[in-house]
Amino acid sequence: MDINIENRLLNYTVLVLVSIGIVFVYSSSSVYAYKQFGSSEYFLYKHLLYVGIGIILMSILSQMDYVILKRHPYLIISVCILLVLLVYFPKIGVMKNGAKRWLNLGFVTFQPSELLKYGFVIYLSYLISKSQERISSFKSGFLPGLFVMLIIAIILLKQPDFGTTVLLFFTFLSLYFVAGTRLSYILGFIIAAIPIVYFIITRSAYKKARIFAFLNPELYKNTIGYQVYESLISLGSGGLFGQGLGMSKQKMLYLPAAHTDFILAIIGEETGFVGVTILILLFLIFIFTGFRIALKARDLFGVYLGFAITIMFAYQVLINAAVVMSLLPTKGLTLPFISYGGSSVVFSLAGVGILNSIHANSNIASEDSDSLKSEVGLIIDKMMKKGKI
Repeated sequence: MDINIENRLLNYTVLVLVSIGIVFVYSSSSVYAYKQFGSSEYFLYKHLLYVGIGIILMSILSQMDYVILKRHPYLIISVCILLVLLVYFPKIGVMKNGAKRWLNLGFVTFQPSELLKYGFVIYLSYLISKSQERISSFKSGFLPGLFVMLIIAIILLKQPDFGTTVLLFFTFLSLYFVAGTRLSYILGFIIAAIPIVYFIITRSAYKKARIFAFLNPELYKNTIGYQVYESLISLGSGGLFGQGLGMSKQKMLYLPAAHTDFILAIIGEETGFVGVTILILLFLIFIFTGFRIALKARDLFGVYLGFAITIMFAYQVLINAAVVMSLLPTKGLTLPFISYGGSSVVFSLAGVGILNSIHANSNIASEDSDSLKSEVGLIIDKMMKKGKI
């Protein structure tokens, strides 16, 4: 596939996804917005503003040489962590739905963990590309990245933001797996994490209730499992072709905040199995194209950064869909490009901008391009022989 075609395919797919998001943010939020704010277009207008900001940021990053990010990884990750820590300060941090994840900037609230996701993968991509020859070493290859991951996990779990923590852990492990670290390190880490996750869940009555609701939504349909139960009703009501655009009954205040984390349920109700399948296919095209662009990057940093951003999108889509279908306990993760949420929309489009930058600079010579392209080729060959590609 010609790389220019790949780039156009990536951007056209994102354009379609964002357009679908605009339509269903309005469809799913109109009733709730009218009741709460007296205007059925309240969330639509705000969402359009966020999309506009995101497109501007995407355009800026697309024109930027992504190698700039490689020059300042420590500054980037430090600023991102600092911003996340600011949510714990009085008057700056904002509490919503029992979690302190937002910063009050006066004119708008901002979720710094969305920025942290990109700061983390930029830092991790730099770290792995720099230590590629030592990647099989635990001390100098795997441990430095693990150390930063654990620090970030502790900060996020304190908010609490279990969903973003899980997303970053999956991305972290996938990136090291692709880089060629020893499988024993990854498996050992997963085994060691199981009792920690068990401890975190069992010491929180709310998290335990979520697990019980996940295992039996109908039993808890009037309490903690209400949202998941209503989501399943919404999906089931859609059938094969759906009830028709705008014809959802669950958005009539039955499914809480349907325009955010559970927007896929409304899409399923209004467009049916066919509509959801088409949406998933669009995400698959985006993910496949993102991987292709990453593999053609001009250096190892670009390869890993493109892969990390793409796999992070893939995991977020997978987790969100699984939660809506009650295949996973609720996590609080949005559906990229589709769900309402300023920070999510803006930084999702920013991620596309970085992928565009990797594509745009893939054929530009750099001081060490020849040696790094050789390394990329060797890694890809090794991955193909192991069946990873």
